[in-house]
Amino acid sequence: MPSNTETIANKNKHREENNKNNKNNKNDKNDKNDKNEEKYINQILKHEGGYVNHPRDRGGPTNYGITLATLSRFLKRKVTIQEVKDLDIEVAKEIYLSRYFYAPNIHRLPVSIQIVGFDMSINHGARRSAKIIQSTVKSLATYANDTTNTTNTTTATDAIDAKIIVDGIIGHKTIRSCFAAQKKFGDNFNDAICVERALFYRLIVHRHPSQMAFIHGWLNRAKHYIFDKHTYEELIEDVREELTNERREI
Repeated sequence: MPSNTETIANKNKHREENNKNNKNNKNDKNDKNDKNEEKYINQILKHEGGYVNHPRDRGGPTNYGITLATLSRFLKRKVTIQEVKDLDIEVAKEIYLSRYFYAPNIHRLPVSIQIVGFDMSINHGARRSAKIIQSTVKSLATYANDTTNTTNTTTATDAIDAKIIVDGIIGHKTIRSCFAAQKKFGDNFNDAICVERALFYRLIVHRHPSQMAFIHGWLNRAKHYIFDKHTYEELIEDVREELTNERREI
């Protein structure tokens, strides 16, 4: 097990490496998020909190939402539960930005959906976050690109790709379709992502009933990022009611 001095040295080394990587990512001409990063992180930390080791949490012990496995990958060695408990918040922020914001290309998405994409990336993993976004895009594309819709004024350059592959990778086609969806639907695009996220939470509980212990906090987290509280919160509350009723019937 490394000494305290070695641990601090490792943290400083990884901080320098990730600051360099983040700086290189920020040089991307499509990235205008410098001023938003701290705001995003502060919002996410309100949901993640500090150290938790819930017996029903399949991810095991976490601190600021960082699991034992994630910290081990970040430090490139096996870490202990105590190291997770002692995790420095600045290191957690570095992990947030490097692994869950820049690496999966959340920073290249429309600004209006970056915070929910970032939050989902930390909560569900980067690939699942991307899949939720891609699934939302496919659903919206059916309406937006419907040639029988007389109000449709979509051009070839701003069409939402209905054939987008839900592969969990945010590439050029996903980014382009997200901007098209944002242009077509405005804030409703973000809110539709939040509802799709709630449906994913429902799927988790259906597959793993023990996770019902977390559903209220999860759905509240999804609701937090909704713009149109009246319309979309009702849809999320429908999910909560459905799951609560199912539990009563068991």
